[in-house]
Formats: sequence, C-alpha cells, structure tokens
Amino acid sequence: MQTQTASISVLKHSRPEQLWLKRVSGAVGLALWLGAMSSTWAQSSPPAPLPPVNCTQERNLLAENRVRDLMGLTQQHLEQGRATQAATMLQRALVALRQVPNVATRHTLVNSLSPGPEVADDLLRLVVNRGSVQATAPVLAEMLTTVQGLGSGYSLTQVRQFNTIARHYTQIGNSAAALRALQAALEASRTVRGAEAQANALLLMIETAI
Repeated sequence: MQTQTASISVLKHSRPEQLWLKRVSGAVGLALWLGAMSSTWAQSSPPAPLPPVNCTQERNLLAENRVRDLMGLTQQHLEQGRATQAATMLQRALVALRQVPNVATRHTLVNSLSPGPEVADDLLRLVVNRGSVQATAPVLAEMLTTVQGLGSGYSLTQVRQFNTIARHYTQIGNSAAALRALQAALEASRTVRGAEAQANALLLMIETAI
C-alpha cells in the first residue's frame, strides 16, 4: 500500500518535461520496431517483377517522333516562306529517318514525305519547287539514300520514289542525277513481286521518262 502511494506521489510530482521525454522515447521505440518488422516482411514477400520494357520499340518510337518533329518544322518554314531553312530541316529529317530501327516505320515516313506524283502537297515537292538548286540538291541526295535503305521488301515504293526523285532532279536541271535515280528505279523494279505490281512499276518508269 505504501509502495503504490509512493508511485502515485512520484507521478504527481513529475515534471511535464519528463513525461514528454517518456512519451517520445516510447514513440521512437515503436517506430524502430515497425521499421525492423517492415524489413522482415519485405524479405519474406518480394515485390512483383516489373513488366519487361521493349527497348527496341522505345527507340523506334523516339526516332519516329524525332523525324515527325523535323517534318513539322519543315512545314512551318515553308508556310513562312523560308525555303532554304525548310530544305535544311527536311535534309535533317531524312538523316534522322534512316536511324529509325523498324523498316516498316521508315517506309511509312518516306511515304508521308512524298506519297507519290498524284499528291500535290507533299513536302519533298514543295521544298524542290520553292528552294534554290543549291538548297534542294542535297535533299534529293538524302532522299535517294533513304529510299535505297528500305530494301527489296518495299520494291514498288522504291520504284515510285526513285521516279519522283528523278523528276525533281530533272526539274532543277541535274540530268545526270536524274539518270542515276532512274537506274535505281530499274534495279528495284526487277525485285517487284506480282505481274500487276511489275506492270505498275514499268508504267511509273515510262511516265517519268516521257
């Protein structure tokens, strides 16, 4: 009975600072215990693995977006009457296009630059029409190299694009380069599959020659 009375007396006469320290010590101890238990739980229950990241797809998307950004800048320069800057930007777009890992994506991007002779507002034609010979000749050279990189799986596209390039070379007065583009079209036409597709490829070449 005397012991209980003494304990109560001590509590009554304890300073507030001492009680606060006791509470803080208790809270810190609880936090340390929870931290130790969390570590134990983490070791016993490993987290679920993250889904695999396809690095090739990511690189392809980044490269494609880069090309489209440059194509957009090309269009802006054309709209503002800056043909030389547009030619430079399109040349950069073609260099970036060849860095796209996926050939099917490269094929799509090439067609978006110059869908064909029947399309009146393709970027390549606009750059050639509005730019100087000195500005557009490097663009056509880059376009030729880019189309060659598509490979035989896209022969009909190659024939169409080579013929388009040949016409543009003729337009700026470079007949030697136009002839080289036509020769590239002829080589590509030999790997076109299907009689109808081969006939279309020959018609494109005849139209260009005329």
